[in-house]
Amino acid sequence: MCKVSEKAKYIFDKYNYFSLIKEEIFVARNHDEEEQESLRNLCIIELNENEKKQVNSDDLKSLILKIVKNKEQEIIQNYRNIIVVFYMWHDEMADQLRFSFITYKKNENLPFNCKIILSDTMDLIIKNFLGEYEKIDLSSSINDSLTLIEENSLEEYELRVFKKMVNS
Repeated sequence: MCKVSEKAKYIFDKYNYFSLIKEEIFVARNHDEEEQESLRNLCIIELNENEKKQVNSDDLKSLILKIVKNKEQEIIQNYRNIIVVFYMWHDEMADQLRFSFITYKKNENLPFNCKIILSDTMDLIIKNFLGEYEKIDLSSSINDSLTLIEENSLEEYELRVFKKMVNS
């Protein structure tokens, strides 16, 4: 289990989020399974406004780090020669915190059709999801160095994403 407040434990139990810790990772074995990989490894955390007030960013970060650590151990044990990328974002339209795991491929972008702003930490993404920041001003510096990556898209939408190599 991971260390969270009693209120967060109650809410995470209610939605069965602790089960995400033990879910097995799916690793694509060929090009045809790549889309399936990001979908099968997708985790979605959704909380109503009242629940967001009861869960703090440290609670949520603790849960996510435990999930990532478990996946990393599984990858090391079962997939020694594969590097996996963990990536997380706040889907503002659905008001969900989402994260997934995909196998690393050199010079390949994350599976989004918009501009991506990479964040060094997951903290701003979690705080934005919980409403601890109203709207992140991308021009301000909030102790978070950013890298803008333009992907193949004509859209102007920008998405903040935390990305980490899990077992490199």
